Amino acid sequence: MADSYDPNYNSYVRILILDDNFHSAMDLKNPDRTVYPYTDYFQLGFLLNPNIARVLFIGGGGFTGPKAFLKDYPNVTVDVVEIDTEVIRVAEQYFSVDPNNPRLHIFNDDGRIFLQSTQQKYDLIVLDAYSKTYVPFHLMTEEFFKLLVDHLTAKGTVISNLIAATTGDNSKLLYAETNTIHLTFPNLYLFPVMGASSSNTQNVIIMATLQPDPLTQSDFQHLAATTTSPDSSSLKEDVKNFMTTPTKTDLPVLTDNYAPVETLLNPITGQPLTKSDQTQGFTQETERAVAVVAIVAVIFVVLLRKKILLN
Repeated sequence: MADSYDPNYNSYVRILILDDNFHSAMDLKNPDRTVYPYTDYFQLGFLLNPNIARVLFIGGGGFTGPKAFLKDYPNVTVDVVEIDTEVIRVAEQYFSVDPNNPRLHIFNDDGRIFLQSTQQKYDLIVLDAYSKTYVPFHLMTEEFFKLLVDHLTAKGTVISNLIAATTGDNSKLLYAETNTIHLTFPNLYLFPVMGASSSNTQNVIIMATLQPDPLTQSDFQHLAATTTSPDSSSLKEDVKNFMTTPTKTDLPVLTDNYAPVETLLNPITGQPLTKSDQTQGFTQETERAVAVVAIVAVIFVVLLRKKILLN
């Protein structure tokens, strides 16, 4: 965790850092201000169902999304599943999370295990458990999304935040994921936060819904223009980044038995793991192993000599 001065707002921003990545941020002067724009996209679900009553977040971090939902939608109950007890403690102590809020329920658990142990159904499930350098494959497979469907109401929606590009090698994980989701959900939409024209790695919001009728960008713009959501101004901007999901038959469907996310994303660099990367990684591991063996041999010889001298 770190506090950093933001001259544009004349305020300090508190940042939650996990595995050397920025995960959440809160403006200390204006805690309701959105620091990372991708979190506003979580509210896209209200365009499809203005009567959302129960929401599940898988991944808590600094609880930016859950806090916004609790503030903006007084009739919504929010469940948050966070696997790391220390993250929960930091969120409560340093990011203004009130564990006594009767509409907020915090569970220290793995998201998939939690779903397997509850019968609760949700109008909206938000997946915010992926990062640039770590992608938990068991939360990306066909079996997992079938589990999500079992915990959604009839008009339920899943919104997922994935860090990827929309074109090129850095898009492979994204489109393997959309291939997977399409097997379970009839309709799926993409919202790249930096826009579909950007070739950069960015936050890409995946919206998957059980609602049968497909929507166009014009439909989303109409919904945003007529919504009564407190976040309507942001939603009007967000839907401008609507992107049609391309068909990628050359990429796999992710399953519990076959989820090669490590070949689609290098967890060390956040870049695709190419053949040369694999060779280099193997070479480095071999060099480390040889070095360890050499060190052990030297220690053994030294100890053996000392024993001979003592005798």
